[in-house]
Amino acid sequence: MTTALTGGAMLTAHQQVSAANVPDSLGREVLRLHPMGFLNALLPFYGGDLCTLAWSADGSRLAITDGMNIYVHETENGTQLWQLKKGGRQKSLGFSPKGDVLISGPTILGMERKDLTLTLLDAASGKVLRHLSDTIPRYGSNGVERYGLSPSGKLLAAVLGHPGEHINIYDTSTWDVVQSIQRSVDENGQNTGARLVAIDEALGIVVTDNIVADGQVNTWDLKSGKRIASFKASLTGLSSMALDPHSGWLITGSDGWSRGGPYSQGESKEWIEDAPQTEVRAWDPKTGKLIKTFFGSGIKVRSLAVRTDGKYVFAIKGRHLAAGKPAYLLAWRMSDGKLMAAKSLDQSTDGGAALSPDGKRLAYAVDGTVRIIELDAALFQ
Repeated sequence: MTTALTGGAMLTAHQQVSAANVPDSLGREVLRLHPMGFLNALLPFYGGDLCTLAWSADGSRLAITDGMNIYVHETENGTQLWQLKKGGRQKSLGFSPKGDVLISGPTILGMERKDLTLTLLDAASGKVLRHLSDTIPRYGSNGVERYGLSPSGKLLAAVLGHPGEHINIYDTSTWDVVQSIQRSVDENGQNTGARLVAIDEALGIVVTDNIVADGQVNTWDLKSGKRIASFKASLTGLSSMALDPHSGWLITGSDGWSRGGPYSQGESKEWIEDAPQTEVRAWDPKTGKLIKTFFGSGIKVRSLAVRTDGKYVFAIKGRHLAAGKPAYLLAWRMSDGKLMAAKSLDQSTDGGAALSPDGKRLAYAVDGTVRIIELDAALFQ
C-alpha cells in the first residue's frame, strides 16, 4: 500500500479568485422546475434542500431528491412525471444505462428492514421493482445514502453498514455482487467508515472518503479489493468527489466542517468559515499527488459535476442564508484550471448540480427550484 500525504504548504495555501474578469452567467435559463411546489421557492427556510440531481442517458428526464422524497420531471417542458413521497433516506440517484430503472437509497420509511441496501424503481412510474439486501452488520443497518456509478453505468459501488463496514460492487445488468471490499480500515486496523464513493472500471479503482479522519481518501484496487493509496485531500471533511475517466483524476470538494484535527477540539464538529480547504481540487487517485486547485469565490462545496468529455468541472459553493453568505455556481476549464464563469446565486442553497449527458445543459438546485440552463457554447466548447 502506498500512503501519500500532501505537503503542509499545499494544504494551507488559500487563494480567492476575483470574478470581476469572468462572465457572471454560464448560459441561458431554458426551464425552471418546482418539484416541491412554489411554496418552497418563496420560503427558503421551509425546505429547498434538493441535494441530488440525475439525468437519464437520453437527457429527456431529470430525477431529483431532497434526501427523503423523489421527483422525476421531463426536461423538454418541465412536466412532473411522478413523485415518491415519504421514502427512506437517500442522497444518491441514478438511471440504469438503458434508462428504464432508477436506482435510489432505501425507500422504506424508518428503515424497518435493516438488511435493505438499495431500491430499484421503474423509471417510468416510480413503482418499486426490487429491493436489494445484504447481511446485517453487527451494529447499525445497511441503508445506502450515497453510491457511485461507473462512467458506463455498468458497475455501482455502495458503502454498506454504518460506519462503512464494507463496499459492495454490483453489476447493474444482473444486480449481482461482483466484488466486496471488506471494511474500510486504517493502518491500525480501525474502522474508518466511509460516506462518499466513486468508481471507474477502466481505471480499475474505487475511491472512498474517511468520515473519521476529516479529508482522508482511500483508493482501492477494483479487481483485488486491496487498498493501494491513502492520502489527505483536505483538512476538513469532504462533501463530494468524482472520477474523471478522461484524465484519470479524482476531483474533490470540501465542506468546511472539522471534527478533531487542527481546527476543533474533541469529537464535536465545528464549522470553519475560513478553512482553506473549502476548494475544488484534482488528484492522482493512485498516488495522492495534488495536480491542481480550482480557485473561486464561495465557501463549502455543495456539489460537483464533471462534463463527460472531461473538459470542464462545475461546482456549487455556498452556505445557508442564515449565515449571510451567498452561494455561487462556478465553472473551470479542466486542462489549466481557468475559472470560466462565476454566477452569484444570491440565495441559500444546499443544492446539487448535474450535467446533461451531451454536456450542453446544466441543472442546478437553489431554494426549492431546479434551473436548467443551456451552456454558453462560446465559453464551453
